[in-house]
Formats: sequence, structure tokens, C-alpha cells
Amino acid sequence: MKNTSEISKMCQKATEPIYITKNGYGDMVIMSVKMYEEKLFMLDVYNKLAAAEAQIAEGKVLDNV
Repeated sequence: MKNTSEISKMCQKATEPIYITKNGYGDMVIMSVKMYEEKLFMLDVYNKLAAAEAQIAEGKVLDNV
């Protein structure tokens, strides 16, 4: 990668990760640090939601009566 400044600008403007191919096959994915942190945050949210739904399915709930 010779023009890292231009690549950085592309990543900052992009709203989705940028997929790099080599010989027609997926090779790399690049994104800004901000986007990476947002993706990690959302992954954590989805994992917590899945755990909560599993607890509900198992009947592990509290009644607020």
C-alpha cells in the first residue's frame, strides 16, 4: 500500500467496511477505527440481547408485582 493517506480518507468517508480483492477473491477488509469500535459495540449489544432472550426462553425472569 503506497498511498496510505488516500486509503485513510476513503475509510473515513465510507459508511461500510471496504473489501479488497486479489485475483477476484476476498483478501482484506479495511475500515476506520471509529467504524471498528461501532461494530464491536453493536456485536456486544447483539450478544447481550441473545443472552437475555435465552434467559426468557428458559423462564429465568423476574415478575415486578
